[in-house]
Amino acid sequence: MDAFYINLEAATLRRQAIESSFRLAARPGWALHRFPATAIAAPAYAGPRLRHVGSGRRLSMAEEGCYLSHRSVIERQARLGAPFMVLEDDVVFASPSVSLIDGFMKSGQAHDWDLIFTDVIFPDANGMLNLFRLRQSLRPGEVRVLDLAARGFAGTSAYIVMPKAAAMLAEQLNAPALESVPFDMAVRRLIYDKVLRACVLFPFPTSVGETAQASQIQDTAASTADLLWNTFRQMVWIGADRAAVEGVLRQIDERHVDAPARDLGIVLSAMASRSYVPK
Repeated sequence: MDAFYINLEAATLRRQAIESSFRLAARPGWALHRFPATAIAAPAYAGPRLRHVGSGRRLSMAEEGCYLSHRSVIERQARLGAPFMVLEDDVVFASPSVSLIDGFMKSGQAHDWDLIFTDVIFPDANGMLNLFRLRQSLRPGEVRVLDLAARGFAGTSAYIVMPKAAAMLAEQLNAPALESVPFDMAVRRLIYDKVLRACVLFPFPTSVGETAQASQIQDTAASTADLLWNTFRQMVWIGADRAAVEGVLRQIDERHVDAPARDLGIVLSAMASRSYVPK
């Protein structure tokens, strides 16, 4: 499968990180390609722009560039009739990532879906708790397929587009109503409206690396939420390593947790433990 990571020309450290990570997981039949990100803010940029409709806020230049970049990959690959993977450049792979994805793609289940995500954000605490408990219950190598149509989720950092849906998705993404919202919200709307069928594999075959904590797209006011969401993603993917997130967890505890919240955390931690017995 061809996998395309979207990357700004100046983001060389991200480029090196994702390419190095992919090499650990690469299998025959897979290839990783750099797709130049659309840089709306560049003085010489003269390419397409999104059309804003409605009374909502206008997208930032970074958000608009993100949308156009994803859409460009999809439009280009839609003509080829093969599944392909779209990645943002803060994605990380583990050694078994590609083998896990390959196994699912070769199963009969893959053809039931239009989009197959390998990582998403579950932004609410209840969703995180349920997902963590599911992770605890799975046997080594066991994978669950979670339908995203009825789940609160966000993010489009890593997903596979199936050939039957590629042209339709590209067409939908040119609608002015969708062009007026960030890319992940546009895709989510298509999923919630049942225009697309989408799932996420769990445990997540991919995750986000350290560079995701300093997103090039989101406003810094959202940094606390991003920190928590991304740390949780790193805790439940197939390459989860407690030592890798220990320092971040300590930082969260010191900077963002007050005494009452810490007390609540003890209760919720017990509920997430393997020793918890529901009534």
